[in-house]
Amino acid sequence: MAIGRTQEVTVETQTVMTTAELLTEVNNAIMKIAIGGQEYKIGSRMLRRADLKELYKIRNDLMAQEQAENNTGLFDDCYVGIFDKR
Repeated sequence: MAIGRTQEVTVETQTVMTTAELLTEVNNAIMKIAIGGQEYKIGSRMLRRADLKELYKIRNDLMAQEQAENNTGLFDDCYVGIFDKR
């Protein structure tokens, strides 16, 4: 008679962040660089944060994505000028 073993299976849950949450994280990263600098060294250890230029690109993409999610898609980036007086 064989003795059965119970195997424990662990499933990692992936957290899917919304566009607004990602935008908040990118803005936080930009602020950390603005306040603390791009890189610093403590003793023999060195920390280099993400490239600021890349963070700005990501932020612009996320802002465009967030705007696209909130719009109906009809007349995006279309503005109307009304001139009442001459």
